[in-house]
Amino acid sequence: DHILTRNVTGIPFYGVALNVKETGMVIAEYEGSPIAAVCALEQGGFALIIATNFIFDNWAFGGLYPVSAKEVKQFITNIIDLATTQHEITLAVSSKTTKIGEKVTIEVYTKLDKIRGHVTDYIGMVDIQFTATDTGWMASHTTRVVGDTSIFVKGILDNGYSIHRVSFITVEKIESNSPRIIPQYDNESTIYYSRGNLTIVIAIKDDYGVLYNEKLVKISTNVTETIIEVLETNKTTIVLQIILPESIVSDLLSSKKSFSIQLSIEVKDLNLNKLEKNYLFYVAKKGIEISPVMVAVIIGIVLIIAVVVALKSRKK
Repeated sequence: DHILTRNVTGIPFYGVALNVKETGMVIAEYEGSPIAAVCALEQGGFALIIATNFIFDNWAFGGLYPVSAKEVKQFITNIIDLATTQHEITLAVSSKTTKIGEKVTIEVYTKLDKIRGHVTDYIGMVDIQFTATDTGWMASHTTRVVGDTSIFVKGILDNGYSIHRVSFITVEKIESNSPRIIPQYDNESTIYYSRGNLTIVIAIKDDYGVLYNEKLVKISTNVTETIIEVLETNKTTIVLQIILPESIVSDLLSSKKSFSIQLSIEVKDLNLNKLEKNYLFYVAKKGIEISPVMVAVIIGIVLIIAVVVALKSRKK
């Protein structure tokens, strides 16, 4: 819906695909791959990146490609118009460098009455909500994780097309201590199994903060169909339960007395301090358990049998 695509359904193309980051807006694709994108920073003009030069040659303007000359000329007109339209929105942030957990104010200077925006950081994207001001719009965002963070703002024009601005901020660490991993069992210990699902509880703790996210917590095992459940989570602690289904464990123990579980865990806290650990556990069939009461009963039975045998021997 970018203004560069106004009345344009396609462009002549022969080239390679682009690797467009979240801060760029893709405006054209070929077989699912980006081939044209536009990026505009807080103020000023814009950058247009196209993976082909066919659109600017004589054949394109002569309509000799599968795209009409009318659409080619319209695309060039849109580029020229954007040089002016782009200035209908400018962007400012309260700080370009900040700490994790601090609030950043985002100000959008524009007369446009429709604004959308989101923030992208190491762990993903989150929408931002704007409120109207005398000069445009304002929003705030509390930084979640260390590293580069981008602020993407889109303004909707009266004709339904859009323009955008992007700002980058750097979020710095506030501590450098790695998180801690605390498994339920000691490394290289044996877990005795009788029936049901086999579970291993893993606790992850940190001085500042941890979050259960696929980029921050990675767990892999050598056992197929392993399930990971979150038992508890708060600002500084994550407790996970690794579940090996009964069917899998029973199958592994059907032909042998034991098997091993290789567990690899990589954890990053919100300051992106990293810890990697590898664990090895052995799973063995549990023998028959004899309770103290059962032991006493067995001893009693043996004594009774011994007394009976002794009495019979005296009678003879």
